[in-house]
Amino acid sequence: MKNPDVVELHIYRNGFKKEYTVWTSHGEIDNNFDVFQHYVPGESSSNVNSNAQNYRIDDMVQDAFGVHSDFDFANQGEEAPNVECKIFFEQLESSSRPLYEGSPHSQLSIAVRLLSIKSDLSVPQGAMDSVINLIHDLFDPNLEIPDNFYKAKRWIHPHSVSAAPYSCWPVFVTPYNLPPEMCMTSPYIFLNCVIPGPRNPKVLIDVYFQPLIDELKQLWVQGVETFDVSLKQNFNLRAALMWTINDFPAYGMLSGWMTVGKLACPYCMENTKSFTLKHGRKSSWFDCHRQFLPMDHEFRSMKNAFRKNYVEQGYPPPILTGEQVWERVQNFSNVAKEQPYKFDGYGVAHNWTKQSIFWVLPYWKDSLLRHNLDVMHIEKNYFDNLFNTVMDVTGKTKDSVKARMDLPEYCRRKELWLQEKQNNKFFKPKAS
Repeated sequence: MKNPDVVELHIYRNGFKKEYTVWTSHGEIDNNFDVFQHYVPGESSSNVNSNAQNYRIDDMVQDAFGVHSDFDFANQGEEAPNVECKIFFEQLESSSRPLYEGSPHSQLSIAVRLLSIKSDLSVPQGAMDSVINLIHDLFDPNLEIPDNFYKAKRWIHPHSVSAAPYSCWPVFVTPYNLPPEMCMTSPYIFLNCVIPGPRNPKVLIDVYFQPLIDELKQLWVQGVETFDVSLKQNFNLRAALMWTINDFPAYGMLSGWMTVGKLACPYCMENTKSFTLKHGRKSSWFDCHRQFLPMDHEFRSMKNAFRKNYVEQGYPPPILTGEQVWERVQNFSNVAKEQPYKFDGYGVAHNWTKQSIFWVLPYWKDSLLRHNLDVMHIEKNYFDNLFNTVMDVTGKTKDSVKARMDLPEYCRRKELWLQEKQNNKFFKPKAS
């Protein structure tokens, strides 16, 4: 076998095999290789031979659920799947049957193609229904083709991974940030799941989460009978929600600590060092980061490089445990039961607007990290603001007149202060 470093060097120099878009040289294709005989490299997906495309659709579905044509439950020492899983496998198998003898299409591939066409070309649903009716008129009406687009969408929905029943979920063991007694202890297996949410319901998002929370409680306490397709055995699956991943505004919706105003930081909380700009009248966190440096760091003693005439001698805010946070919110109302309202001291002593529904989960207060920030969104917003300010984009720059008026209060860079011209007009000097 060739040295991997030599192979890597050859790929760098010569590139990969041109127009090699269908894997045929690595053992992936066996007796079904003939489906690719009319494949045309380099063409768009709409022009790809239907045989090749349908083969790849079946491959995708089978790989997603670990089920293949040679999957046999009758082998000795193996268990038959539970009832729900068996029904699902039967549906999956029936979806792979051709519409008629010799047909390259199955009911599944037809439904997928219809959804793909509508999505890619933004075709109205009425137009899709008319096309489907024409197909029925032109071909055998007994073919198992959806009667309309709505039925095609309803038919394909059970095959999506996100809609699959718990009894057929793929299992990934990912114990992290939870107490040692919970991790790696049978029958506890922790799932890292992506859960889609509704359109920006703000603080009332807990109402939409109620069915999810009920199922998560069931997965933690009772568990559900699940079939492991790798071991071909049934077992009782238990699961825990590890954390949420969201941007900063969504953080307020999910955690109950509103991310606006002077107390917006959910870490600093009432210990924040933010301040209100005199002219801009907005909260600012300028130079609030030096408190996290080691006490002997040279930046702490600098009077001119950061906030004017300010030396940082304070300690960072304390990190609250889940138990400590729970003690603060346990007497607040849950908006899944009551209408949301701002509690006494909101915006002054705290920023709590509710008791998040996630506290209903018995293990939530034991989690060390309950909410994650989506760095991708934050980086994108930061870049937009930085770029628009540097390039002085009209209407989008943060370098406003009020911002320049606040500079003398907090910054020693006199060359950037707002300067007055004749006729009471001002101009903003450019930075070097």
